[in-house]
Amino acid sequence: MLRFFHIKSLKSNIMIYFSVIFIIVLCIIGLVGYRFFSQVLTNEILSYTEKIIAQTSSSIDLYFGQIKNLTQITAGNEEIINAIKEDELSIGSSFLYNNRKISDVLQETKKFNRKIKDLIIIKKDGTCYNYSNSCVRKDYNFYEQDWFPKYEEKYAKVCFTGIHSQDYYVLDNNLGNVVSTVIPIMDYTDPNREFYAMLLCNLNISDIADITQDAQLGKTGFFLILDNNNELVYNPTSYQFDNDFKKNIITNLSQQSGQFVSKHDKENVLVVYKTSTITGWKIISIIPMKEILSHLDNIKIFTFFLIIICVFIVIIVSIFISRSITKPISGLMKKMENIGQGNFDIKLYDNSTIEMEMLSSNIDVMIESINKLNEDIYSYKMKSKEAEVKMLQSQINPHFLYNTLQSVKALALLNKTKDISKMVTLIGNMLRYSIYDLDKLVPINSEIKHVSDYIRIQNYRYSDKFDYRIDSEIELSNLQTLKLILQPIVENSIIHGLQENIKGIIAINVFAKDNDIYFEINDNGKGMTLEELEKIKMHINDKNQKDQSKSIGLKNVNERIKLKYGDRYGLSIASKSDIGTSVTIIIPKINS
Repeated sequence: MLRFFHIKSLKSNIMIYFSVIFIIVLCIIGLVGYRFFSQVLTNEILSYTEKIIAQTSSSIDLYFGQIKNLTQITAGNEEIINAIKEDELSIGSSFLYNNRKISDVLQETKKFNRKIKDLIIIKKDGTCYNYSNSCVRKDYNFYEQDWFPKYEEKYAKVCFTGIHSQDYYVLDNNLGNVVSTVIPIMDYTDPNREFYAMLLCNLNISDIADITQDAQLGKTGFFLILDNNNELVYNPTSYQFDNDFKKNIITNLSQQSGQFVSKHDKENVLVVYKTSTITGWKIISIIPMKEILSHLDNIKIFTFFLIIICVFIVIIVSIFISRSITKPISGLMKKMENIGQGNFDIKLYDNSTIEMEMLSSNIDVMIESINKLNEDIYSYKMKSKEAEVKMLQSQINPHFLYNTLQSVKALALLNKTKDISKMVTLIGNMLRYSIYDLDKLVPINSEIKHVSDYIRIQNYRYSDKFDYRIDSEIELSNLQTLKLILQPIVENSIIHGLQENIKGIIAINVFAKDNDIYFEINDNGKGMTLEELEKIKMHINDKNQKDQSKSIGLKNVNERIKLKYGDRYGLSIASKSDIGTSVTIIIPKINS
């Protein structure tokens, strides 16, 4: 699995991956659910709006249908037709009588529907013939008005006008705007369908408002009604339309009904429309989209908080699951830490799960094998170290004895019995010191006494060849050191370092620094060239290289110290040709 999060903890990885996967799934489900419910709610709002439009259109159709039927009946009224026919042939009292008859019919028509404001009969020349309410100007020609519909003779069709003013009254030209129906008056029983006049029926706009009041289109939605000429018939809110918006609406009103989204004042609005089967007008509802979308806010908030709650639940569950999965592993890790510290007696067996039982059992078997292998390796190392120490001891003792006996032989040849006696006593002391327990720690003053006895022995052999000086801090006397680490180095200086024509000086200085003890053995012998010094250093520090006669003592001392105290300790050599050699031994400070 790709590490999206750079976390090494198995528990954290399980918790994070589990949480991330489920949170992504929850977000996808929440988004899909929100989109689904949004679409469902939008469709419900659209369906509701269409039903309101249909209901409003039906109410308007019913209203105008009643008006249409009433005007058709009135236009075909026999008394009106006969009165108009007689008036065309006679005048005087007959005219007044017929006029009264027509007025009575018009008043009776108004009684059938109280929503009719007034009725006007218009003659063929376009002037008023009769009216039901206020007096109409005789010089007013209705046919010349833009709002008055064109008609075809011998075709009795009810036409609906758009909104127009009532500027044709004599006494009051400010009676407000109206909508009207216009139908020709003719004898429908006559095959020739002779045309006599036009019947104008005026209706109050407020009646249309009463029809739409019961239809609710939200808080800010409203209705519009456009006539056949796409002119406003009804606009209850006095909504101001710019030309682009009006043009866009008119362009999309190509079907009998439908819906579309338009933009007005940088705001999207939903437009739903339906065509009236009676008037042919378009009943249009306009609802701002922000109001429709506001219904989605509750769903959005609910979905958001539901996702948040689910996220918290997922995190808690993931923590619980990761903890239950990693708890046995954590216990196993703690036991492994103890094993790493050297405690191999701990058993890792865990039967909490089948996998943990198999894993812990196999690890226990492996630890037992490692434990046995460690014991074998430890035993092998101990035996190897013991053999190596014994090998070094076997190297030191014959070498030392050979050189010392050579000195005694020299004294015997010179017949110096007293010196031989002293020398044999010193040899006895040295043999007791050096033969037994080579790897045993001794006080520093014992090691200094031993090297002092050795130097005295060598003075018998090499009379007046060298002087020596030993300086040691008194407080270091009882601290512990290995045996025979000074004598081989002094022996090497006497045999290989001192020059024949110069009296030699051997100086031994013992001091402490920090937690270590330093032994410095200096001589003023012939020293070594840089090439000889590097060669001896490489020989001393290379365990696989064979011993050389000039450095056997140095190599043995260095290896013994390292075997005992570790690679941090040992000896170092500094030398310059014709100036002398300095050997420094470093061992840890160990109390008795």
